[in-house]
Amino acid sequence: MKNLLMFISFLFFISCNYKVNDKNEKDNQISFENLRKSINKIILNENIPGTSIGILINDSIVFNEGFGYTDTLKTKKVTSNTIFPVASISKFITAISILMLETQGKLSIEDPITKHFPELSQEFSEIKIKHLLNHTTGITDMPFRERLELYKKPDMENIVLDYFQPSIIRNKPEKKWEYSNITYMMLSFIIERTTKQSFGGFIHKEFVQNLNLTGTGLCESPEIDSKYTFNYFYPKRTYLNPKYSQRQLGGGGICSTSSDLLKIVRALQNGKLIASEKISLLFKPTLLENGMEIYYGLGTKLGINDNIFMCGHTGGHQTNHSVLFWYPNEKIAAVALTNSDPGNAPKLAMEASSFVLELNKFEVKEIDEVDYSGKFNWAGDTITYQITKKGELIEKIDYGHSVDELTYYYVGNNTFHNSEYNTTLKFGIKNNKSYYVQTFNYGIYADMDIATRINE
Repeated sequence: MKNLLMFISFLFFISCNYKVNDKNEKDNQISFENLRKSINKIILNENIPGTSIGILINDSIVFNEGFGYTDTLKTKKVTSNTIFPVASISKFITAISILMLETQGKLSIEDPITKHFPELSQEFSEIKIKHLLNHTTGITDMPFRERLELYKKPDMENIVLDYFQPSIIRNKPEKKWEYSNITYMMLSFIIERTTKQSFGGFIHKEFVQNLNLTGTGLCESPEIDSKYTFNYFYPKRTYLNPKYSQRQLGGGGICSTSSDLLKIVRALQNGKLIASEKISLLFKPTLLENGMEIYYGLGTKLGINDNIFMCGHTGGHQTNHSVLFWYPNEKIAAVALTNSDPGNAPKLAMEASSFVLELNKFEVKEIDEVDYSGKFNWAGDTITYQITKKGELIEKIDYGHSVDELTYYYVGNNTFHNSEYNTTLKFGIKNNKSYYVQTFNYGIYADMDIATRINE
């Protein structure tokens, strides 16, 4: 308790722009030492070779350190400047880039994609840039193995455009939410065509140069390619060369450091990248035509953590795991980058976030008079929800060969929480009955299929 009070005092001085005196500096170091112990314990228990953790408060990066090693032979330690593939956090940066161009009047997110790709069939004319950003295009994402082959080819744009045939259209835009990587490659090509420069060149000019970043760029670029950390696949800690899987451009091909990502958030907070009225578009949930409100904005996952609004993005290849948590109302952000998958970056970022915010203090409440029980379809598997007499929600997932069971407690606003796994369920309600469920891990929206009620 003493250390917590000391640290709160430190945060108060930071927020008031006062100079921290020697005593508070010492108190702060004591507090951060506890955070270091927690992080070291997590990476030991989770078998993570190395991680870089950063915390932003207002305009100050108050914590930014590396833990563990860049390789399993422990030849080089991870530092605050170690470069990691950030995977799908690239989508967050890509969305910011599109809004930057809209701010400059060079495009509109309401543009049909056929305006930028006139060679596409008119069947794609209903798809707008905003649909690429919020994963509501209605098209089928390119299969994983096919994408791996794509990344090996020198001319990816022509191959991607060849993939965009009318046969991949499954439904009209905004009818269904379905996470997609190929659509973010299309956004990269829109940026290239609009600015008449490569996507990597745009990132370098608009982000690296303007924000004085030191370790950000396309993973495949000469400046970055040989510098980012080794990456490992757990549990065997097998080294995997992520070279080809990193060629995803805006969908997952950016490498960065914890401090650079926090500088990008700081620039957003200060209105240096996009117009302030457009920042809210990042946070606006996606509304489907059937009334479902999806907790994904424009390239930004939204979160629920008690009464504190959070957003950001997660990322992961088969070799690394990353997360950016941003609490815009508090002007606080936390980043965790790891060099293994699974690397449980969300747990690390939540640990850092919880050090400066009072999070995960969900209060168990009396359950509403809503029918939450029933069977739901989740990516072909069946989930059964049942409310017990105690007011607990029992979740059973039937995989055919096995059944997983988990208990959740009601925390208000049609939301249930499991503190052991830090998983949250939010139900969509219609006519006093739940009809879909969204999952959140460590407070942030999980990019998985939405469970929908099976009408019996």
